Amino acid sequence: MIRKVRGTEDIFDLQPEQALVNVIRKTFVQHNFSEISLPLFESTDLFARSLGTSTDVVSKEMYTFAPAGGESISLRPESTASTVRAFLEAKIQELPWKVFTYGPMFRHERPQKGRWRQFNQCSIESIGSKSIIEDALFIRMLYQLFAQKLNLENFKLQINWLGTIEDREQFKKTLLQFLEPHQEKICDTCQTRLTKNILRIFDCKSKDCQKIYATAPRLTDSLSEESEQAWNKIQSLLKELQISFLINPSLVRGLDYYSGIVFEFSSDLLGAQSAFCGGGRYELSSQLDGGETPSMGAAIGIGRLLMIQEAEAKMLSVEKKELIAILPLSKDQHEAAMNIYTQLIDANIKTELVLNKKSIKSLFKKADALQAHSVVILGEDEVTTNSYVLKNMKTGDQKTYSINDLILAIKQ
Repeated sequence: MIRKVRGTEDIFDLQPEQALVNVIRKTFVQHNFSEISLPLFESTDLFARSLGTSTDVVSKEMYTFAPAGGESISLRPESTASTVRAFLEAKIQELPWKVFTYGPMFRHERPQKGRWRQFNQCSIESIGSKSIIEDALFIRMLYQLFAQKLNLENFKLQINWLGTIEDREQFKKTLLQFLEPHQEKICDTCQTRLTKNILRIFDCKSKDCQKIYATAPRLTDSLSEESEQAWNKIQSLLKELQISFLINPSLVRGLDYYSGIVFEFSSDLLGAQSAFCGGGRYELSSQLDGGETPSMGAAIGIGRLLMIQEAEAKMLSVEKKELIAILPLSKDQHEAAMNIYTQLIDANIKTELVLNKKSIKSLFKKADALQAHSVVILGEDEVTTNSYVLKNMKTGDQKTYSINDLILAIKQ
């Protein structure tokens, strides 16, 4: 038997995810964001240029292939790059361009709890937003979504400030000096990151490395006066908006396009993969041959958010239509049952036609297995008189109706 690929999952009950995504959609639309749809794959160069060739996503995790005679393409590992590409290609002029998208992403990494090779994300971007007030309100929107709309309790918001390119270049020199006496003690991955992207050492999960980095200088100590004022301002605004947060100096988000505020929402209920939403301010447009366009964005891991809802016993449900099963007692009633089935369907009633059962008992057993609320029973007398028995499967109550009254009774 061929089994599913490791790191993927079969989901047979989509209602909890549909209900969750509906709440997310309503929240974003309320804040005047519009939903868009993007391709599942893009030019590999798009991700290499936007995320950075030294990032784990590009260097290790992308599913990349080249069609015969064509350019290299990759399944999307995230959607910010695709959104900015769409913004530039469509030559959007009205700013900020406030959009969100929902769908599958793909990363070839080691599967574990909360980490899949195919996973659903909801990504939201405000391209062309420049004000730090917009940053604070963006974070508040997400905070209110989790705390109030979804009523979650076990999560925290962590923030950090990455400053400007000049701030980071100055900090990299300071950090490199600090690490020189410790260089032989850090892991091989961090050794590589020292030369390729030194800030990413803070993403390391090695306990030995983390002990060293705990005493490392902070990027926020290397800020210019203007950057420091902005960093203090965003903290002040979040406090004014009554948003609880923790400052995490090691939070760098792992992708090259971030600058300024970065943040993560995480929960201890998720274990090692604790972050379920992350984002920040970025400038990606200029890396893709567009003009400089300051932006703000975030991505929500739907699978991880569902895990938190389940752990807190706060799963949502979509309003479920009750099922009506039509039970013809013999083959002689099949055609009449077909006609009733089409009339109920056309009346927007959730209906199932049960055929090919040898006995009344098997018909009712099938209706019970389908969890039908009520059944319409068709025997010879019902077809002859055009009257139909509607039986409630829970109470056992039954009554005979004409077809028009039957539809009204079911709807009521």
